Amino acid sequence: MTSSPTVPLPRALRLAIGVVAVETAVVWMLIAVLSFAVTRDEGTGALRSLGYVGLYAVAFPYLMWGLLRRRKWARAPLIVLQLLLIAVGVVFAKALSLPLGALIVFAAAGCVIALVVPSTREVLS
Repeated sequence: MTSSPTVPLPRALRLAIGVVAVETAVVWMLIAVLSFAVTRDEGTGALRSLGYVGLYAVAFPYLMWGLLRRRKWARAPLIVLQLLLIAVGVVFAKALSLPLGALIVFAAAGCVIALVVPSTREVLS
């Protein structure tokens, strides 16, 4: 059973929801950029990236909705996606841009930490 909706969300859970909301907006912007690259016929790399990013674009809003509704099933998949984003951020930091990679890593790590603190676990249980 979920906790009472009249109890306010803990700060850590609000932080996690905010990070996922920002990540969702960034992912949709990236989809627009990749769609433009695919229409300009720049190869299959953009198409593969579009598919990978598209999975995030579908998962993030759905999992964010689950967190807002205090559903415990949303926590584990979101942690896994954030851990995958940490790996993406490390690749960005090494290959493309250190500040962008660091931003991705810190945002995803912050979201993971916010999802595993006891106050979040209690509210989602």
